[in-house]
This record gives sequence, structure tokens and C-alpha cells, in this order.
Amino acid sequence: NLRELSLPEAPLWWPLAPGLSFLLVLLAWIGLCLGFRFYQKYKSRAYRRAGLALLSEARTAHELSVVLKRVALAAYEREQVASLYGEDWITFLEKSCLGVQLSALSSEDNVSVALREQASIWIRNHREC
Repeated sequence: NLRELSLPEAPLWWPLAPGLSFLLVLLAWIGLCLGFRFYQKYKSRAYRRAGLALLSEARTAHELSVVLKRVALAAYEREQVASLYGEDWITFLEKSCLGVQLSALSSEDNVSVALREQASIWIRNHREC
């Protein structure tokens, strides 16, 4: 005379509990904010990517200096950078990114691999040093 027990139906996934709904909305909002922030950072570094692309095309020290000047004009105020040349320019470059040695920029005619590497380091890190 024994009958099987009747089990209740499994709980449904929808509608979600209010706490879980809030958590999902919060996670989506945080994801959107982080994505927007990463996009802004990517967009603000476009001048660095362009400078690195131009750096590979520079054949002489003068062309390399022109590329660095263009990057500096995009990153710093025009009044601070535009009038610099010669030793003042090299001093500015070396002070704006510690550890970079660009003094060969004034003496070399052809661009060496080491000078190109130092310029690349400056372009990538000039605000962060």
C-alpha cells in the first residue's frame, strides 16, 4: 500500500531573484565602464602608435628628431616643446623620460639601432617615467 512520494517541481531560472538581478546589472555596468575606460586609454595613445610607425621609417638623426618632435607636440603643450632645438631639445627628451640616452641624436648622421631603440623607449614611456 506504499505509494511514491510526489516531489515538487524544480525551481525555474526565470524570473531571477531580486538580489541576483541587481548583481548581474552591477556586473554589466562595471564591465561597460571598464571597457569604455580601456577604449579611452587606447584612443589617447594613438599618437604613440603613429610615432612608433614613423620611427621605423626614419633614416637619419634629423628625421628621427622630427618624429620625436611630432610625438612631443602631441603629448606636451606647444609652448613648452615647439621652440626647443639642439642641446635644449635633447635635455628635454632625457628629462621627460629618465634613463633614456638621446645625446647621440645631435652627433650621428645615420640612425644606429641603439639610438632607434632609445627613441622607441622614449615614445612608449615619456609620460610614465
